[in-house]
Amino acid sequence: MRWLFVFLVFLNLFFYVWQKQQTTTVPQKIAVEPEQIPTIQLVKEHPELTKPHRVEQSVEQITETPNTPKEPIICLYIGGFTNPDQLTVISSYIKKIDPNIKLDVVKPDTIPTVELYVATTSTEQLQTLEQLDKLSINSLIILRGVLKDDISLGLFSNEEDYADIKKALANTNIAIKINKLPKSATSHWLQIPNSQYSLFTHEQLLTLVKRFPTAQQALMPCSATAKNLN
Repeated sequence: MRWLFVFLVFLNLFFYVWQKQQTTTVPQKIAVEPEQIPTIQLVKEHPELTKPHRVEQSVEQITETPNTPKEPIICLYIGGFTNPDQLTVISSYIKKIDPNIKLDVVKPDTIPTVELYVATTSTEQLQTLEQLDKLSINSLIILRGVLKDDISLGLFSNEEDYADIKKALANTNIAIKINKLPKSATSHWLQIPNSQYSLFTHEQLLTLVKRFPTAQQALMPCSATAKNLN
């Protein structure tokens, strides 16, 4: 009887295990909200993609500035003496006009060969000077010699030195003339910077000539062709 009881116990265990293996697990369904379900939308149905896009192209506005003539680098020179000591008295007189004026004693390396000038009458002189001033071209009334009362635009040794002046006056009614200068020895001058040239009026330069009759006045390039002798 005891063995029969043990046999029945093992038989029950066997059926229990067999039933567990035959049972299949059913996966639980996950509840998904309708708004969480992704939908397929055609490109033509998308409002942002079907809306025409305007490409804004920024156009840079270029402001054209008038071709203003390049200001020639021209300085005022006073003197023209073979002896630089003669400039001392003139320098003291000029300092009385403006104590802050910059004066350099120079001796040009190259001797000017031509003078650029404008022939004018007494009635045209003031108008011509105003035109030249508007074009930023320095000018000087010739106070003595054959060209007296004409307007000097400077003394030059090379044509390229006054090319800018010719270009600036090309479309004006101001006719440029060229006077060939006689050969002379290199002389000493007081050089006044271009920025301070406007400190001298025609009347002041005329007074200077009367006070120092042997002193010359000229416009020449403020270039490295002049050596500072101070």
